[in-house]
Amino acid sequence: MLSYLRDGSSESKIAKTLKVSRQTIVRDVQAIKKTANSWLDDLANGGFVVEYKIALDRIQQTRIKPEKLYDETNDIEQKRRLLKSLDENVKLYLEILGNAPTIHAYRRAIAEGNNHV
Repeated sequence: MLSYLRDGSSESKIAKTLKVSRQTIVRDVQAIKKTANSWLDDLANGGFVVEYKIALDRIQQTRIKPEKLYDETNDIEQKRRLLKSLDENVKLYLEILGNAPTIHAYRRAIAEGNNHV
């Protein structure tokens, strides 16, 4: 049923295809949404999102010392190493940010829904 929903099929068309009543599809869709919302709420209230934010904050904080050292030194080689370090820091931050928990939560909720149908 979820594959039909993802494809944009109407509840009536899904009911006809699966040879069940439209009310069965409506009820099942409501149950799927409730399960997904509950799972997302638990995830948000649990530690994962908090840990994710802490990780991002720590990455931002690790940037402070190299920036300060960069401003204080006149050594070109040291400045080059510090810039490389700062670039790696930004790359890591963006990489982790690109893997936002909400994206993974949505994918997992859909996958779990497929396993229950």
